[in-house]
Amino acid sequence: MLSKVRTPVEQALGTLKRCYGYWRVRYMGLMRNEAEALFKALGCNLVAGGRVERGLLGAWVGAYCAR
Repeated sequence: MLSKVRTPVEQALGTLKRCYGYWRVRYMGLMRNEAEALFKALGCNLVAGGRVERGLLGAWVGAYCAR
């Protein structure tokens, strides 16, 4: 039961780490780090939303990684 909840969360965090470079925090202070995490998650959601709109729901995310 726990794995059904944990899997989507781990996939989202893995995408943030792999594609958006969120390995460690960049700033000193909670507000700046929270804002950075929010914007990276927003970008990840926009990319995923674009994939859904184009019908590429199961497509590999690696092609959309920001490098």
